Amino acid sequence: MLIATIVVSCCKAGYWGENCTNRCNSTCVNEFGCSPSDGKCHRCKRGSWGDYCDKTCVHTKCDDCYQEDGSCAWCTPGYWGQSCDKECSTNCDSCIIESGSCSKCKNGYWGNHCENECSYKQQNCVNCEQENGTCIECKPGYWGYKCTDKCSIGCTSCSRYNWACTGCQNGYWGELCNISCQSFDNCEHVNVNCSQTTGTCQKCKKGLWGKFCDKKCPLGCLEATCERFTGACEGCKDGFWGETCTKCNNACTGSTCHKMTGYCNECESGYWGHTCASKCGDECQICSMITGKCKTCADTFWGTDCNMNCSENCITCLNDSHCMSCIDGYYGVNKCNETCPSECLEGQCTIDGECYLGCNVGYFGKTCDRLCNEHCLVVSNTTSCSYADGKCLHGCNQGFTNEFCSQVVGRC
Repeated sequence: MLIATIVVSCCKAGYWGENCTNRCNSTCVNEFGCSPSDGKCHRCKRGSWGDYCDKTCVHTKCDDCYQEDGSCAWCTPGYWGQSCDKECSTNCDSCIIESGSCSKCKNGYWGNHCENECSYKQQNCVNCEQENGTCIECKPGYWGYKCTDKCSIGCTSCSRYNWACTGCQNGYWGELCNISCQSFDNCEHVNVNCSQTTGTCQKCKKGLWGKFCDKKCPLGCLEATCERFTGACEGCKDGFWGETCTKCNNACTGSTCHKMTGYCNECESGYWGHTCASKCGDECQICSMITGKCKTCADTFWGTDCNMNCSENCITCLNDSHCMSCIDGYYGVNKCNETCPSECLEGQCTIDGECYLGCNVGYFGKTCDRLCNEHCLVVSNTTSCSYADGKCLHGCNQGFTNEFCSQVVGRC
């Protein structure tokens, strides 16, 4: 007794053969694949035919052909016939392969061979039913069953079966497009400048926001742009902060602050706090930005709160018995209670009593307490000797010599 052996193929789609190592022909449709036993295609890709889909449809205008014999199944649009070598009628988009009758007319024509114009029956008709010429689309600007009614003046197009506009001319809105867009000058004029149903601008001009684009973006907005419905800035200029770009406090050094928080980097003298909105004490010149505690007092005051007076002639001091600078004409580290030397130029001296501007005519030394040699030459009422060392500046009177004019000429 003979027993038949049945071989069941387990090849995945796209492969065939005993070990499934052979690929189906590339012109086989992948999802249908090929026979696992002999590699014959189950279905060909468009334009191919034969058992292995290795033959090309022979006719030039043949869009697809039958796999069995290569005869045309579909023609390229505009052609018909067994070999797709006959042209469809002039106004025909596509026609039936067997008879040449039009299956679809070009817009504006109707009939078996698309030989009739739609506008022949109805003047303003641009497209109609192929079977009977009944209009299905009117020329822009017309409506009605026979396309004889004109759309509203503001319409660019309107519904075929009622007067409602389906598009408005720029600057108009409403069902009949007979209402002017509000704040028309504030709209950005692109293709449509306001909504047909609400009259609101589709887009605002730069620097404006709001439903009707009638509000100005905040002054501090970067490039004068802000969000259409909230007015929030897309970024801030230097010196401004927050969603609406509020101006930084003037007391911020350089009037600049953190763009997110408004906090200052530093404060101008006399102010403290994150935004430099608090004033230092009345007699405080510089205080801590964080705590407000005074770091430098105003002239003539001292102490933690700068509420204590320096000595009478002090300008600045560490305490009431240690001056750091004195008013004009006085010196003394303790209390500026000493008068500057009488021969200091303009009566001015340092806190240590040194005449820093120089000496009156005829005197020299740090405290101008020494006389220039009487034999130094005087020129135009200017000092005759150096403030630092007493050397004569303009030479000597007749009969005297050396730097200090202290030597009589001819004497050794």
